[in-house]
Amino acid sequence: MTTPRPPAPRLSLADLRARYVEGGRALPADIEAALVADGRAGARAILAAVARRRRANRAEGQRLRKMLRFETALWASGVTHVAGVDEAGVSPLASLEIGFSRTAQWGGRGRPESLDSFVRMLAGEGINVEDDTQTQDVANELSGVDLRLRCPLGVPCALYGQFIGEDEANHLPARFMGLYGLESWSADGRHRWFAELVETTCGAVLAQNPVRPCAYRNHAYPEGYAHAGRWLGSAAGADSRLLTVGWLDVAGATSLRVHAGNIGARVGVFEDFADPAHAGRLRGLTARQAWRWGRVTLGAELDWFVVDTLQGTLEQARLGMTVRIPF
Repeated sequence: MTTPRPPAPRLSLADLRARYVEGGRALPADIEAALVADGRAGARAILAAVARRRRANRAEGQRLRKMLRFETALWASGVTHVAGVDEAGVSPLASLEIGFSRTAQWGGRGRPESLDSFVRMLAGEGINVEDDTQTQDVANELSGVDLRLRCPLGVPCALYGQFIGEDEANHLPARFMGLYGLESWSADGRHRWFAELVETTCGAVLAQNPVRPCAYRNHAYPEGYAHAGRWLGSAAGADSRLLTVGWLDVAGATSLRVHAGNIGARVGVFEDFADPAHAGRLRGLTARQAWRWGRVTLGAELDWFVVDTLQGTLEQARLGMTVRIPF
């Protein structure tokens, strides 16, 4: 006795793809069973696309749980109210997103940590300059705006930009640094391609009046906008202009980025001024790949770049492996 074959889906394969792949709807169990029994290549393609989307959804859930790890620990300890803001955004049009962000280095050894200085930091009083006479500057602040505009007519692409002011003038950001990009993605959202240009020189954006050295630096914090000697902003470092072209496989946890441009100080590591041993024309690439076995994630990382400096050619490479096991 043979097992009866599941009934074929009443919708055409094109309709099924439009509804459950491009439209992102959940695939019903009976239709999935019919597609599994269907030997056509189009049916297998729909199943593969749905499987990729499910893997991507699981990966996004893991990412969100990781983002909540600090709140989760506080909730487990009995803290019931946890709040924080790093960016505020609005969407005046369905295709346009606008975000406002602000960060500040405040307090620390030798710096005021009074309530008054904290309020002045929130109010944006003082200016970020590298002049030791500006003793009233209570913090090293960065603020600006993010923009993202989706392409019309359903074309899978978007333009985006970020404009961050290193200084302040009349309680508004000034001396902008910038990032501008174009991205596109596949119909199922698995693959993403992008190209972006970053400028980390004060005044290079909008005013077109570059000031060096200025970016990520402040007289009150001589170690700059950095932590443990590493840049907190762009990894390209201060006073740089870098073009990056990349591809991401979201479900496969694979990425490849190719870089080209000019480094003004030093890649990755804080440098107070232009370093002739590390600054210059850069070309390089970064690659990431992850494999999952149950709860275990194994990752491989490759970073390579070459900088043509005033003191010769500097070449650096790094190969790394990571193992993540959630508990």
